[in-house]
Amino acid sequence: MNGCMTDSQAREAYARFLAGDEDALVALVDAHKGGLIAFIQTIVGSYDVAQDLAIDVFASLLANRKPFRGDSTFQTWLFAIGKHLAFRHIRRYGKQSLLSWDDFVFQTQATQLEDGIIAADDGRRIRAALRDLKEDYRCVLYLLFFEGMSQQSVGAVMGKSHGQVHGLVDRAKRALRVRLESEGFGYALE
Repeated sequence: MNGCMTDSQAREAYARFLAGDEDALVALVDAHKGGLIAFIQTIVGSYDVAQDLAIDVFASLLANRKPFRGDSTFQTWLFAIGKHLAFRHIRRYGKQSLLSWDDFVFQTQATQLEDGIIAADDGRRIRAALRDLKEDYRCVLYLLFFEGMSQQSVGAVMGKSHGQVHGLVDRAKRALRVRLESEGFGYALE
């Protein structure tokens, strides 16, 4: 999820930032940077590029100081900006993979999941299976299960309707299940 900041706290911090409190932007960066970088990496395939693009997201907030309309959660709005910058980067430079999905996402966030729910070997298999999924499948599973977004928020970030997200989640879970079962993994993913 987005660190230790609720949506109302994020909205309030952004309003303080717009009013001139630079420390409020620092708090927003601290609360959202890890998840934003991991999400952008699912799109561009490179941790280094994802870091740069996440910096660009926060720099655009600093430079433009656009008001947050509140049509979604603050995190959803931030991730949608990140998605836009990631796709613009891919159009310009193509997709690169300098550091794998496995190396970054699960260093920073899956440790909690692995420690609390599954053994290290099972975690390795899940990471490998996620890495092999199609980009949309990785994105939707990441946003739902690692960022804790609702399907509505996932739709806003990915530019998809509720029905499209629901179908995408079903297909992604099925693809992950098939991949895991081919490796002899026996957990249900319902």
